Formats: sequence, structure tokens, C-alpha cells
Amino acid sequence: MALIFVLILYLDDYVSFIKFVNVRLVFFCLLNCLIQVIIIATVEISDLFDEHGYIYSGSVPKYFGYNFYSGEQMGYFKPMLENKSLTMCQDVTPNTSEAKEMMYAITWNEDGTKMIQVGIEPKRLLDEIEQNT
Repeated sequence: MALIFVLILYLDDYVSFIKFVNVRLVFFCLLNCLIQVIIIATVEISDLFDEHGYIYSGSVPKYFGYNFYSGEQMGYFKPMLENKSLTMCQDVTPNTSEAKEMMYAITWNEDGTKMIQVGIEPKRLLDEIEQNT
């Protein structure tokens, strides 16, 4: 009888623990989504690239069709085509389309079927950092 009581207590604690873990996981997932939304909201440019390095969607339609071979700035990201585990950041560089000083970061999605690139003007990045410190 005592063994059954101990098992019931153990199972009850286990269920409580699982509920606690699930609540924490949901919280961290929501927090992660919120952080992603904040990041996307503060960038000026976001582009989606296909697996061959061509922009097919994004915030600036005139960039659609550009690819990693379109110019020196975009060419910096060519290693992404060979290694889908890469995430790359680029220092301040004039962009290919307008020679506008920008900073870019790019990464693959989990499936390795497309890349997302975000860009921000250096001054705006500094303003965001100052505002949040």
C-alpha cells in the first residue's frame, strides 16, 4: 500500500513537473517569436533568397532577381551556397543596387531551402543601440 502511495505522489510530482516544463517551453517559444518580430521590425531591408542565391521576395521589390553574382557586396555571401550551416554578417558596405551604406546578416531556414537576409543602415543601428541602453 505504501508503494502505491509513493508511486501516486511520484506521478503527481512528475505531471506537475511536465506541466511546469511545458509552460516554460511555451513561454520561451513566445519570447523567441517576439524577439524575431522586434528584429524584423527594426531592420530596413529583408530579402528572401532561394537555394541558388536569387532574391525572390522581400521588402524592396526592385531587388527581386538580384543574386550573389550581381555585385561585390552580394558576392560576399557566396559561401552560403556551399555550406547551409553558415550564418554570415557583413560589415558596413555599399549595397549592390544603390551604393547605399548598409550592414547585412543572412542565414538559412531550418529546411535549407531558402535564406533570409536583413539589412540596416549603420546610423539607425547605432540609434537603436543608444535608445536601448
